[in-house]
Amino acid sequence: MDLLLPYKIGDHAESKSSVIGFRGAWFRCKVLNMRVNDLGYLEYYLKYIDYDEEEMEWVGVFQKNPASSNQNSGESTEIMIRPSFPQWYYGHEVPEQLPVSDVTAIVDETWKVGDLVDWFKQGCFWSGKITKLLNKDMIKIELPAPPIGEGRCYSAKRKDLRPTLEWSLAKGWTVPLAQAKGKSWHTARLLQHYRSEPDKSTSGDETSSDDEDGGDENGDVQQSVSRASNVPQEASGPMVPASPPATNSASSQNARKDVAPRSQPAGAGISVRQEPGVGTTAEQEQGSSLSEGEVDDGADEYLEKLDTIEARIKYFLERTHLASKDASGK
Repeated sequence: MDLLLPYKIGDHAESKSSVIGFRGAWFRCKVLNMRVNDLGYLEYYLKYIDYDEEEMEWVGVFQKNPASSNQNSGESTEIMIRPSFPQWYYGHEVPEQLPVSDVTAIVDETWKVGDLVDWFKQGCFWSGKITKLLNKDMIKIELPAPPIGEGRCYSAKRKDLRPTLEWSLAKGWTVPLAQAKGKSWHTARLLQHYRSEPDKSTSGDETSSDDEDGGDENGDVQQSVSRASNVPQEASGPMVPASPPATNSASSQNARKDVAPRSQPAGAGISVRQEPGVGTTAEQEQGSSLSEGEVDDGADEYLEKLDTIEARIKYFLERTHLASKDASGK
């Protein structure tokens, strides 16, 4: 059962309280052990980080949801332990290099009335809603009414706030929808970090990427091409066009349409195109050009067509030479 949860023994996490006086508050903790009790329920043995003198205790992962009236519904139970809260920043404080994590939360605007926030007080985080901006340092926050929370309004320091995030096994971290005066919005936005599988041919280090850091795409493409060609990079040679330079002929224009300029690894395939001979039309040139598929059909056919082209060029050169002699009278 522990494999269903994204934390293990030794990890930091947060535990939600259902004890009257702390209902709905999240406590930072460390997972020391786990077990399945006599009733078949999964429990974790937790040490509370902000309460050094508090005795360690076994906490059930799932408990009855006090807000649910239907015991048979999917919301009849709620998860009481979740992963450690993600790193978050104000929009103007986002660093160029984000820390290694799965998710980062960003609060783009200053706190405003209606924002859903967590307030750090008495060694735990209380989830509530901002109801009033008192001054540049203080706000008023309202906690959910019982049995979900403790209710009432409190004055809180802005520096003790963080955006409220929700977590579930199915969706992971999400941002709840804030509402006030007929409007709705998300207090924060999440940056998801996607980890790519390590390349066995280079290094075994795990890498991550997101929208904030695209990496060196050109370098990655070059390495991929080198591995795919199965030949050393030095053998591929410089990048060359797939067709000869343009000469304002119809065949050159058709060649540019048929073959996109690209670099191919050495030995990966050859595409042969020749400039039209003297007196050769565009249609004839298209018929005489050799495609990559034709080359692959066999070397004998390729050599036969090449001999035909050379013979045709020689024929036209001889005709040109004879015509030149007749014109000069020699």
